[in-house]
Amino acid sequence: MNGDRAYGDPVNGDRAYGDRAYGDRAYGDRAYGDPVNGDVAEGAGQPDPEEIEWWFAAVADGRVSRDAADRWAGRWLHDDELRWDELSLWALDRLHGIDLPAGPAGPAGPGGPYLHDEAQVREWLAELRRRRGR
Repeated sequence: MNGDRAYGDPVNGDRAYGDRAYGDRAYGDRAYGDPVNGDVAEGAGQPDPEEIEWWFAAVADGRVSRDAADRWAGRWLHDDELRWDELSLWALDRLHGIDLPAGPAGPAGPGGPYLHDEAQVREWLAELRRRRGR
């Protein structure tokens, strides 16, 4: 540690968050993690529907990569100690896999670079918002 700032773990590359803000990723006093690689913010508890929606919107708006959203959602889905409401589980399941390639041909495949195109992502976001009553 240097002063009040933690620099993370140099062995595995984990980032320390401390009191550093990461742009528009904060909601209230909660940090939503690192949109570059999908790391979960230090000390973050189980995400609520608001946070899950934030990640969907961030992908749809191009603020975070599909890869980062996939990693973030996967981290939560694979935690066997957590219990999810039906809507959160549905949304996390869509986010985890949002970076799947269109096919073996990759970006040159018939559906473009991703199995689920931008229109599909926006439809999922709209459905999530509808189901949340927004």
